[in-house]
Amino acid sequence: MGATRQCVWLIIFSLLLHLAGYLMLFKKMEPFLYFFYLTSWWSYIFFIDALVAIKTKRLLILNRHLPFLIIVSCGFWCIFEIMNIGLKNWFYINLPAEVYYRYTGYFFAYGTVIPAIYITKTFSQPLFEKIKTKPFRIKHYPFYSISLGIMFLFLICLFPDHLFPLTWIFLALILDGCNYQRLHLVYEGLYGWKPR
Repeated sequence: MGATRQCVWLIIFSLLLHLAGYLMLFKKMEPFLYFFYLTSWWSYIFFIDALVAIKTKRLLILNRHLPFLIIVSCGFWCIFEIMNIGLKNWFYINLPAEVYYRYTGYFFAYGTVIPAIYITKTFSQPLFEKIKTKPFRIKHYPFYSISLGIMFLFLICLFPDHLFPLTWIFLALILDGCNYQRLHLVYEGLYGWKPR
């Protein structure tokens, strides 16, 4: 009962935070108007985390691991920011002039990426579990996935004006291939068999 009550308060807080973001943007309240992205995404993360916690009885994002998760997420997004130095595909507007506000905003904005993906995946997973699919196996999948990811990376560098959308795919292919290979090694080491 106590955990459920905590989740209800978190849902109320997330909704108020979301509305406050719109209010501060509408009223042009400095420096808060610059942080609309933060209020939008963190309120979403809090809201979905609370909904999931009502069922699971534990918060997946708002726990003692949150600072580490923010740092990892920030580092992950910086990979794309470094690539964008050459691509010049996106830029940010309405940034605060004060360096402290700007870089604090960057840190907590980039820190939403992995938490938002993870909590959305967890929340939506029961919906996709109802879809029946037949598993299939690709022989030497890690080799093909990692190779294709690296090839996409080179193509982005060679033709940035035309192939910049591959920026959002290349890293997923590389990481998926690495994770698939790692899973096979773990299963072989622990159980002596390969997952299908």
